[in-house]
Amino acid sequence: MSYITFGSMSIPSSWIATAIAAMLLPIVYRLVTRRTIPSFFWDNVFLYFLVWKLSYIVIHPKLFMDMPMSILYFNGGDTGHILGLIFVSFYIFLNSKGKISRVDMELIIPFFLLFMVYQTTINFLEKTFIEAVLYLAFFGLFMFLVYFLYGREKSRAYNQLLVLSFLTGLLLLSVFQPITSMDKIIFIWLGLLSAVLSFKQRRSIELE
Repeated sequence: MSYITFGSMSIPSSWIATAIAAMLLPIVYRLVTRRTIPSFFWDNVFLYFLVWKLSYIVIHPKLFMDMPMSILYFNGGDTGHILGLIFVSFYIFLNSKGKISRVDMELIIPFFLLFMVYQTTINFLEKTFIEAVLYLAFFGLFMFLVYFLYGREKSRAYNQLLVLSFLTGLLLLSVFQPITSMDKIIFIWLGLLSAVLSFKQRRSIELE
């Protein structure tokens, strides 16, 4: 991970990429869906960030007790990320009962877009331009397909888009990152979440 210097401050490039991705996501989502991102999506993002940040207290209780202000500078690391994914998963499934019909569109598509914007941005910031261009091309193709398939979440083409996007993204991550990278773990979680929610959606439709 590299750092970007602003005056006397050095900020991790991942923080800057995350901030840029969060700011661009509402614009990108509106372009491809003609709607605003539902608040439920942002609730999950905030929950993930909160668990990741505060898990530092549980993982390093002695350090926190000795220096409470350290919570401002440190987080739960990879363990915090895993805990964040677990908490978000429970939150999604607890709140998706009875309203599965549009859950793919409202959760999976924004998550995919956020992940792609982040990967494109972080690679440009870290000057790994080959990766950045590949992610940008993948991102542009995904936006193009979602634009024409939006609102057709019951169609086979829509489900195939999600599967193809997951496999392509996983291939890119496999080429450029180690198998145990947190980015890859998060992306695999996203693919599994998409599969489970799609299955629940189909079962809901069949039971109607």
